[in-house]
Amino acid sequence: LKRIISCIQKYLDNSLNIEAEKKIVGQTVLEVETNEAVTQGQIQSLAIAMLIIFGMMFFVFKSTSVGLISIVPNVLPILINFGIMGWLGIRLDSATSMISAIGVGIIVDDTIHFLHHFGVASGETKDYSSAVFKTLLAKGRPIILTSLILFFGFGVVSLSNFVPTSYFGILSSLLMLNALWADLVVLPSLLVHFKPRFKIKDGY
Repeated sequence: LKRIISCIQKYLDNSLNIEAEKKIVGQTVLEVETNEAVTQGQIQSLAIAMLIIFGMMFFVFKSTSVGLISIVPNVLPILINFGIMGWLGIRLDSATSMISAIGVGIIVDDTIHFLHHFGVASGETKDYSSAVFKTLLAKGRPIILTSLILFFGFGVVSLSNFVPTSYFGILSSLLMLNALWADLVVLPSLLVHFKPRFKIKDGY
């Protein structure tokens, strides 16, 4: 639609010899402009979120590699959610666009807990696979429980008769499952593969 509107606007500008401003208006144009603004806002928000996550993790763990690795499990679930939205034909609007902001705030909390315990365990064992195993034993159950609680909590919202609210609940529930997978599968795999160095002592 944006391309069609642009072509029509060019035609009006080049074909009509009228000394007046020619501008296409209407509900369709408004929707296209709104969707464009929401999409651009999401791209900017994700970019800012990645920088904030990196900066926060670098400050906490004093490690550039940990900061870079931590971006993946926090951003990947959101990108998967956008893919699901496209596959199901769910539009990115003011309601569904809030999901990524909420998701980052929730996901990063579990990531910090996991990384902190892993940093302590890796310093004790000097073996990254053993450190991952210890961290999963200590933090796996709490992360799973909190994710399931949030999954069912947002699931209740999905029962709403108001379609935007229902989509918000469905996508938020899916995001919790994606985040759980990212924190307990993707993050440990990255830690074992890249073996980042932690500068952390036991305790906060």
